[in-house]
Amino acid sequence: MLENRQIVYNSQLEIEALVFDGIQQKFPNHFHDYYVIGYIEKGSRKLSCKNKEYILKEGDFIFFNPYDNHECESIDGKPLIYRNLHIRPEIMEKHVQARLSLTKNPIFTVTVPETMQENQLFLQLHERLMNERANDAFEIEELFTLLLNDLLSNYSSLEESKHPTIPHKINETKEFIEENYAQKLSLAELSVFAETNQYTFIRLFTKYFGLTPFQYLITTRINQAKRLLKSDISITEIAMETGFSDQSHFTRVFKAQIGVTPKMYQKIFIA
Repeated sequence: MLENRQIVYNSQLEIEALVFDGIQQKFPNHFHDYYVIGYIEKGSRKLSCKNKEYILKEGDFIFFNPYDNHECESIDGKPLIYRNLHIRPEIMEKHVQARLSLTKNPIFTVTVPETMQENQLFLQLHERLMNERANDAFEIEELFTLLLNDLLSNYSSLEESKHPTIPHKINETKEFIEENYAQKLSLAELSVFAETNQYTFIRLFTKYFGLTPFQYLITTRINQAKRLLKSDISITEIAMETGFSDQSHFTRVFKAQIGVTPKMYQKIFIA
């Protein structure tokens, strides 16, 4: 079965829509700095999110809040058809205020709901986004508003989620990675910064952030690269600016996390 990977950007809603048809790719442990609303149209997968495992089947929805670490892989070797929406936090904030009169961003409280009634609504919206015609704008806006209301009413909370207290130096080291992601960092350097030995640093960092320090660094680089790809900067230059050794390495890691190549992603913003 041939793979078909498509991604579009809807400037009206300011969201991305993707469909992966026929893929068998394994996605490594990573996070996104935006909301993900996903739907398994066909196939099955094993998902791990925040140290909890799920078996995904046809018709399942998946919800990721920003920074929810997750990874998934096939469990039967059969191709997958997967659709999703990406919504940045600042865009979600605009939508929930304008469309639902909510004053703060939601937090999805369920990763994989047991039952869902919104399948057809989601598929209808997603099809319109992937194949938008000139007179679809009103319908797209209406479908999105209805879907957003249903999903947030049934599967989210406006309360702040409770996080464990993170040791000060471990949190400072995370921030150091975020500020210096383009540099050549080492485990030795980071563990000294965290004032602990290398093994303890890896263990504590993974405990509080769900990814190893190296996985966190790579994911931070990819998230920054996504922002730069919205401009006409060359892919080679973006690879260098985000700390990758070369364009080939960057392309390989980007596709492993996002599911499309940097060139495909850039094309949805740069005609």
